[in-house]
Amino acid sequence: MAQQVKIPAGAWADYDWRGDRVKRHRKEIREAYGFRANTEEDQERPAEWLAAELCPVALSRDRPATAVTS
Repeated sequence: MAQQVKIPAGAWADYDWRGDRVKRHRKEIREAYGFRANTEEDQERPAEWLAAELCPVALSRDRPATAVTS
């Protein structure tokens, strides 16, 4: 990745990934490319689709799925 943005690889290690700068950079990237932060609904919609299309059985997040053996 460092080669793609033409910076020394060590610069990634020196970057403050938890501070205000990274938050500002993420905001600038989202604005530049028309993205927005994910919402809880964004995460639920694909999970519901996958459950309905690929695993059409009633599952609960409160209990683990159990395998049925023949």
